[in-house]
Amino acid sequence: MKLFLSLHRAVILALLTLLPFYSYAEKDLSSENVIVMTTAKKAGEQLDFYIESSGPVSFEGAEGEWENKKWITLTVRDQTIRIKGDIHTMNCRENMLQTLDISGCQTLKEISCSSNQLAEIDLTKNKALVSFNCSYNRISSLNLSQNRLLELLVCDTNNIQGEHMTSMIKSLPIRESRKGDCYVFNIHSDQEKNICLTSDVAIAQSRGWRTKAFNGIVVEDYPGSFPESLSLEPEGCPVISYDMVTDEIVISAAISGSIVRLFSFDGHMLSSTQIDARGCARLGVDVLNHICLLQVGEQVFKVSLP
Repeated sequence: MKLFLSLHRAVILALLTLLPFYSYAEKDLSSENVIVMTTAKKAGEQLDFYIESSGPVSFEGAEGEWENKKWITLTVRDQTIRIKGDIHTMNCRENMLQTLDISGCQTLKEISCSSNQLAEIDLTKNKALVSFNCSYNRISSLNLSQNRLLELLVCDTNNIQGEHMTSMIKSLPIRESRKGDCYVFNIHSDQEKNICLTSDVAIAQSRGWRTKAFNGIVVEDYPGSFPESLSLEPEGCPVISYDMVTDEIVISAAISGSIVRLFSFDGHMLSSTQIDARGCARLGVDVLNHICLLQVGEQVFKVSLP
């Protein structure tokens, strides 16, 4: 019996000495940084990444060799891909990504996921984020309320409009000593569906941010679009705004194929165009009278140009 008790105590003591190691291993596993994404590319096709990390990086769902601070090419094995490591910079542009979950990578400071197929992305867990580029996607809203270190936002050529644009601008962190830059519009892109009004620009400026627009390869200060002077039926109505940079009326959320005509107030037709497959159109303005009539399909709007 004494021998049994002695052995029993020895086993318990041995287990107790191992507990810190198990606890450490469990903690280490739970704090592992991982980025998860899905791509429309098929098995055997290639993905390109630029990754900077403070430690080794591994891949699941794709094969390839990681090199720090260099562009690498991976071969798709599974359309769901996991990238593990203490990553602080990543560029995953033009990879036909349909989803991107970076919430599990707390070390991430800079990411560019431009030119993909993303409809949404959650940034609320990435409190170290300094730079974010999601241009040329399908994103309709962004919440930046937890990204207090953010200095650069590039979100042009998406679908952020109305209250979603205003909410995004209001969620920008307040910057005082050094202004932030928000690239919110692409003047010549036929994929651009963002609408950032002059009122949104004013909010951004009050929070210490400069709003910018791409004009070809040139970057310009963006004053915002001028809102329509008259909204008719709230449902089924196109969204109409005015781009003061290009002197164009911008129409979105309209019926594809509809004819758009601009008339002077005395009834003379000034210009016309057609709503594209995305429900959008842009119409150049060169009139002396700032009060005009805009016909979009069967609907007519009285517009007051600045």
